[in-house]
Amino acid sequence: MNGGQCLVERQMHRARPVEVLVDGRWWPGVQYGWRMYDDGTGWRAAVRFVVPGPGSPKARHAHLPMDAVRPLGSPA
Repeated sequence: MNGGQCLVERQMHRARPVEVLVDGRWWPGVQYGWRMYDDGTGWRAAVRFVVPGPGSPKARHAHLPMDAVRPLGSPA
């Protein structure tokens, strides 16, 4: 999650399937909006995704930079 204050938030009418880059791996997820913070990082994708965890998968919510999100099925 971003530590700055959210200045603008845009919700998508329909969440879109995406892949998110976390710790060097792409994970399937959904993007449900865009957010801009006051820290100068630009627009960030509001996403939900699931990663394996000890014992069971864990759902995560994050606000990631645009280059860490791509449409599901995009070429690597």
